[in-house]
Amino acid sequence: MVCGQRTCRRGHPDRVANRAALLGELALVFGDMTSRQALDLLVPNGIVAGSIDSYDRVENNPDVQAAGIFVDIAGDDGVSYRALRSPWHAAGVAASAPRRPAPRVGQHTGEIMAELGYAPASIAPLSRRGIVRTDLS
Repeated sequence: MVCGQRTCRRGHPDRVANRAALLGELALVFGDMTSRQALDLLVPNGIVAGSIDSYDRVENNPDVQAAGIFVDIAGDDGVSYRALRSPWHAAGVAASAPRRPAPRVGQHTGEIMAELGYAPASIAPLSRRGIVRTDLS
């Protein structure tokens, strides 16, 4: 990209002031390209770039599959769902799936609020009004 008076000023305020113009120029150049075509143009020219994929594309990526990042885990209700295992592992430590399912929304809210000093009588009205979500809501 050629630097113009509007696009190469220094500092965040100048960059965002010209965001609409820059996005318009980028749309003209990249609008008809696939992600692969754009990456094939940008990366060899020293521009750090990567695609942003949908969840399905990430899950079906051969590298992601080889790493075993997606695992099936049983929830508290016995229903199986897909969960993420950490892609990073310490040397010599076997990779493992999550030991238990992620908590449900609000599952521990009452306990945490109690630990912070809230009395049960003050948590219940917040839950009823939808301000916090607890197992009671």
